[in-house]
Amino acid sequence: MGLRSKPVSPEAFIAGVDSSYSTDLHQQIQKLQQELMLATQRERELVANIERMQFSGGVEQQQLQSEIAKLRDRLQQTQGVVRFAIDKIRPNPKQPRQTFGEEVEAMMLSLQAEGQLDPVILFEDGTIFDGECRWRSGRALGWTELDSVFITRPQDEKTLLRKAYLSGRHRRNLNALDQAEALVAIACNEIADLPPQEVPRIISRVLKRIQRVREIKLESNLHLQPPQKQQIAIEQIKERVEIDAVEAKVWMLFLGLQEHPASLDRNIFPTLRLSVDLKEAIRHQRLGCPQALALNSLSDAELAIAQKKALELRAAGIEVVTTQNLSEAETKKWVKQQKQRFTGDKLVSQARNKQGDRAIASLRNLDLQMLFSPEQRQELEALLRSKLKQLEELELENAS
Repeated sequence: MGLRSKPVSPEAFIAGVDSSYSTDLHQQIQKLQQELMLATQRERELVANIERMQFSGGVEQQQLQSEIAKLRDRLQQTQGVVRFAIDKIRPNPKQPRQTFGEEVEAMMLSLQAEGQLDPVILFEDGTIFDGECRWRSGRALGWTELDSVFITRPQDEKTLLRKAYLSGRHRRNLNALDQAEALVAIACNEIADLPPQEVPRIISRVLKRIQRVREIKLESNLHLQPPQKQQIAIEQIKERVEIDAVEAKVWMLFLGLQEHPASLDRNIFPTLRLSVDLKEAIRHQRLGCPQALALNSLSDAELAIAQKKALELRAAGIEVVTTQNLSEAETKKWVKQQKQRFTGDKLVSQARNKQGDRAIASLRNLDLQMLFSPEQRQELEALLRSKLKQLEELELENAS
């Protein structure tokens, strides 16, 4: 009877494996690793290319969509499409766009008729990189899952906020309210201890200082210039106008986002002063921002009426504007007609006169921080108190 062979240890067994087989397996593993690295590198290149285009002032929507489609196709090829639970998908908290009405309705019709043609692109935690409209539409239709592909989340949250803003701005033309709120958020995120309400004030203050110096001309295309030229322009302005460090940072930040400060002051930031009901109407009732700004003048303070009455008047205005699709000019005409109902057809009523209106307007437009020293502000306060006391005495005389 033959002797039983001695047991072989695991180490000896592995060492005894055919060397040619081991070499071949090692080469296959190396090849797969190289292919995986190349695939990952290509995906990162596509993401980087999309980000560069989002930061480009002359980006074309069609071109940007093409690059996103390439990234989506690449992700589908390398990892496949996953059916991901719709209740686990989260909107991007850095998404500047808050108004989706018409786009969601159109997408719902498309999803019902043709199904989901393209997967949404998500970060690993389910946060949306691209495809929020599809997600909102699918959720509204009662879907439980969406076709999805995944990419790596950027480490820099500040960069993510900038990218989300530029992506939305260039691809969908953000409305003025979304744009204003997003810009304030970006500024407060990047500049420590900057109060949100101070952001539009900084833009307005510096513009007023520049306007007082005739020799300074703010180029209309300054926001489209390279950063170096923008920095030179700001330095030249600082030689003639007092601008502190925070003000300079805010200006450079917005110029870097391809936003001209004069345009922001005139067209974008005024929406931040809209009443809550008008902001809600922009979000959910398709009220245009220019029309909302016109309706905003129907306030209790301006019409000298009860706050509830002013709210009802604006609600009527929202209904008229949205159902009749009034233009900005037509909305202003409607607002003027409503004002005449309360103030009368006369240009100057007995209760108001031009001189008084001019005095009120002058006081309203005063920038106390910019125009007055602390001593002057104290003198102004004393003078105003004195005038108010005289006004009260006149009212008592008239009452008697």
